[in-house]
Amino acid sequence: MMKIVNTLRNALGSARKDIENMRDEIADLKAKRATIDAAPVDLVEAERRLDFETQRILQQTMPTAGKGPGFGALIERDRRFYASDFDQVFNRSPFAMFCAMFPEQTREFMLRNLPTNGLAEAERTKRIKALDAQVLKLERAEETALREIEAAMGATMPRRPDASPEVLLAGDDALPG
Repeated sequence: MMKIVNTLRNALGSARKDIENMRDEIADLKAKRATIDAAPVDLVEAERRLDFETQRILQQTMPTAGKGPGFGALIERDRRFYASDFDQVFNRSPFAMFCAMFPEQTREFMLRNLPTNGLAEAERTKRIKALDAQVLKLERAEETALREIEAAMGATMPRRPDASPEVLLAGDDALPG
């Protein structure tokens, strides 16, 4: 009888170790995903975003900028410059003022200070999809193992707090086995 108990303990210990290894691998893959997700964009995308943001900010802050002198919104009233108007716009958005007054220099400065080794969006998406597929595969295997232990032992096994609800709620036929 003791031999059977020891065999069951060893099997359960081995299964728990396998589950711990899966959980470690899932954590590692999720950390890699977070790193890729937070990686800087490539220079082409950075330029596109910078140009988009510059135009958006200028349109919001200085609607007539770009129609004549760089800070046309400030002299629109009577074609005279008023320091108080300048101060109000500058205080509201210094970036917009620099973009309006010195568009090329501001753009060059911003681009010069951006990372140049970023990921292209297509590459980022490809890598994230591959990692997500690996995580899903491991989560399904983990859930299958947990359910098998529960069925054999008649006890509930704890799940990871970040486990995918899709996997936790899946029927047994949707999991590998």
